[in-house]
Amino acid sequence: MTLELAELLGKQYLIAAYVEKKIQLVNYIKDGYDKDLPILINNRFLHFTAHINYRSVIVDLYALYGPFGRNNKYSFFRILEPEYEYLIASESRNNLRLNLSNLSRQISTIKNLRHKQIAHYDFEQTESINLNFDNLLLVNGLFESAKEILKQIGMAFVDESLTTSYDFGRRHLELDSLTRLTNSKNRDQI
Repeated sequence: MTLELAELLGKQYLIAAYVEKKIQLVNYIKDGYDKDLPILINNRFLHFTAHINYRSVIVDLYALYGPFGRNNKYSFFRILEPEYEYLIASESRNNLRLNLSNLSRQISTIKNLRHKQIAHYDFEQTESINLNFDNLLLVNGLFESAKEILKQIGMAFVDESLTTSYDFGRRHLELDSLTRLTNSKNRDQI
């Protein structure tokens, strides 16, 4: 059971690490739009790339924050299941419960985005596919919360030999490449 929980946390970390890479790309491109950088605002490919990554981040965040169940087995809510009750320090479990409760409004927004715009197109509500980044601030906030949850729970095993430190902020080679590309002298060729 203890190793199963360690594997669950490892898979949650893997999902969050993918979110980190994708959200950094989205933030970089969106920042370029906000600053009216011609290389970014005039490039439909980069806009579409940012949008695809943004949509993917929403699906991944729902995997972490959605209700635990057959189709959502890597949810943070799974850690609160009775099977893990004695494996995580009770203070950490209570903190997780409180954090998830405090994020309920944001989680509900992500759920609605995923269900109505991302995974299932609700053309009864709208005639087009939304290509904006209206909830990017909320998405960034949920990602930061996911990092904190993983850091806290990773260090909260009752059996201290299983504690894990999850490292975020690793070098992002794809973002480095995009940055070099958009800052190159040959910007007009993109």
